Amino acid sequence: MNGIRAIRAQLGMTQQAFAEGIEMTQANVSLYESKGQTVPPGVARRVIDLAGAHGFTCSMDDVYAAEPKLKRARPVRAARKTQAA
Repeated sequence: MNGIRAIRAQLGMTQQAFAEGIEMTQANVSLYESKGQTVPPGVARRVIDLAGAHGFTCSMDDVYAAEPKLKRARPVRAARKTQAA
């Protein structure tokens, strides 16, 4: 079992768009979702990167979990520059 379908749904993406985002075919995504095929680590990293690009935090545990729950990433605040006296 893996969390590909749930992650894709949480990102609000079609199988085709998700597949393009992780540089795979829609057929591969379908196999991961319907057959619970094991996701190779390289593909899992691309899923994590895609989720991050859409503003979510995602981990390897999420990719391999039956029911992952992604969280919105917190925006990174730029450090304030202090003026020298």
